[in-house]
Amino acid sequence: MKKIILILSALVAVAPGLSAQTPAGDRLSQLEEMVVVAKEKKQEHKHDVFQINPLAHFGYGWHRLDADVYADRFGPSREVFFNTITLGIHPTSWVSLSAGLDLKWDKFKADESYMFAVVDDDITTLDHAFSSMKSCFTTFSLTVPVALKFELGPLGISAGSEFIFPMKSKTKVRSDYNTLNTDFSAVTKGGQVTKFQYDFFATLSFETIGVFFKYYPKPVLEKAPFPETHYTLGIYLDLN
Repeated sequence: MKKIILILSALVAVAPGLSAQTPAGDRLSQLEEMVVVAKEKKQEHKHDVFQINPLAHFGYGWHRLDADVYADRFGPSREVFFNTITLGIHPTSWVSLSAGLDLKWDKFKADESYMFAVVDDDITTLDHAFSSMKSCFTTFSLTVPVALKFELGPLGISAGSEFIFPMKSKTKVRSDYNTLNTDFSAVTKGGQVTKFQYDFFATLSFETIGVFFKYYPKPVLEKAPFPETHYTLGIYLDLN
């Protein structure tokens, strides 16, 4: 029935341009071509409501710690994350809701005047007298980002929240005099890393390249010394 309707529509559209002297076989071929073109145009406007995309995005950002009593103890810090898989729901071609699974690494560097250390199973920052000192605190986490996205041509705007589950953390100290590596689990009794974290984020992209902003309302460490909140600004690749 749909094919008949398409043929009739095509016939009405091209009837004025068809010559009465045109052979019947040629007219039929023209009509069939019109049907094919109509189907292709209709298919172009279709979109899958449910989509599964692997490696949907990648980001590299720089942490900014709030200026409180501990902020001056940190140097340049950063985060790297990439998506493993994303499930998207697209009710229309320009708006979508998605949830995914990301892998994230955070690296917090101590200022040259301080060093990270584990004291009584808690991380702290200590003064040191070494002539050269590099100290950092790193975490590896699984995250679940949930976002609402709007696509206006090549421009993409999204906002949402990310649920963070720390899996492993490590402190590292390097100096002229010693090298100390301390590994500990985020799920150890009285653990140092906040078990459940979250953030709020927004992204702005043009085609595949853009920027992102994240705000973390909870500290990475359960106990001092660590700023209560921090935020991140970075580069974002949207590969959807």
